[in-house]
Amino acid sequence: LSLGELQQWKNSIRKYREIPEKVAMWVEMAIKAQNPDWGDLNVMLDELLDNTEKDMVNKAAISAIETQIAAGNLQKLVNDIYPLAIPGWDPNVPEQMEKLKRYQKWVVVGLKCAIPKAVNWAKLYEIKQNPNEIPTEFLN
Repeated sequence: LSLGELQQWKNSIRKYREIPEKVAMWVEMAIKAQNPDWGDLNVMLDELLDNTEKDMVNKAAISAIETQIAAGNLQKLVNDIYPLAIPGWDPNVPEQMEKLKRYQKWVVVGLKCAIPKAVNWAKLYEIKQNPNEIPTEFLN
């Protein structure tokens, strides 16, 4: 993707904090279509997210990885799975391409999990008990 295309993307998908699912979906589609390497994927994130959002995505991905390591589902170090600095992976080497694919998946996990779901309190206050309704009827 060119920087111009990324800028158009950013304008069309609005703010990450408002609709993180949509941004995650767009990034996931770009990964499938373009298969970006570590550097390209980070340029994409730099363009789509501000520094705070990118930090939140990285922390969410790392937290999910740490959970998987603690559960025994992953055996490697966090930095081997989700490097924050250029890892120097060669996509022409099958083992390193596998690492890149795994990294791409964790980026999407981070995008999906970084922003907590907001509770719509207005919807909760719309639910009211009728004056002639007894509490047990209201709760059923």
